[in-house]
Amino acid sequence: MVPVSGERGRRTDDLAGSVRFFGVVGILIGAVASAGCQLLGALLPDLLTCALVVIALVGISGGLHMDGLSDTADGVFSSKGRDRMLEIMRDSRVGAMGVKAILYCFHPEGCRTIRFAAGDSMEDCTFDAGRRSVRVGNDVGAPAALSIVLLGVVGWFALACTGLYTVFASIVITLVLSAFFKMKLGGVTGDTLGGTCKVVETTAAISVSALVI
Repeated sequence: MVPVSGERGRRTDDLAGSVRFFGVVGILIGAVASAGCQLLGALLPDLLTCALVVIALVGISGGLHMDGLSDTADGVFSSKGRDRMLEIMRDSRVGAMGVKAILYCFHPEGCRTIRFAAGDSMEDCTFDAGRRSVRVGNDVGAPAALSIVLLGVVGWFALACTGLYTVFASIVITLVLSAFFKMKLGGVTGDTLGGTCKVVETTAAISVSALVI
């Protein structure tokens, strides 16, 4: 996360206008993770490299996506009414469902990173982190379509058909989650967007791992 001065980035129009850059930012983050894997993998054991890269990926986003995932899990799996769910999501404390969700997402992402550290290609890692640009189903229109096209191009050049399959799986998961959140909460929130990011990351990690084997 790069802090900006003044009120820039705080207005609704600023957030809407930033969507077009999500794909580029995702690819840049993937490139950083890839470079980290290559460098640390040559110096450190694979498991330690994996841990450091996964921690770095969380830190780059300021932990906002992970926080959104835990808040969303605590709320929507609480079996409460809509208003109570939203109240739980606003609570800064992390419950049992939030912890479980974090662990379920960390495990496959960590296993995938171990494969990068063990010698998978830089393009593979770049694509696998770049999938975070997917934002379909959350009313962002043309910018989301541009991000998807960009992600598809990167996926094709990085992993050919495997990349396209992973993009497709990520889009499907995003649409399903969007419909689920609209049914449970009446729409999407910042927490559900962050949670969707983490679930899509996990989906991409599992898809790439399954298809590359």
